[in-house]
Amino acid sequence: MTLFTPHLALLAALTTAAGAVMMRLGLCRGMLQLRKIERRCPACGRLVRDRVCPWCAGPDGSAKP
Repeated sequence: MTLFTPHLALLAALTTAAGAVMMRLGLCRGMLQLRKIERRCPACGRLVRDRVCPWCAGPDGSAKP
């Protein structure tokens, strides 16, 4: 007996298709929004391009005293 039967494959395909259709409908109707690429620092509000905000963090990446 195999672990991945045709019934299980069909179930996985239908579930994935239903999820994709629901996401597309949510985007089209305005119920979902795509994420913005840019991130803002919660402390100063400037755009953050690296892992930490260069204005709020020290030279080694730790918080300023």
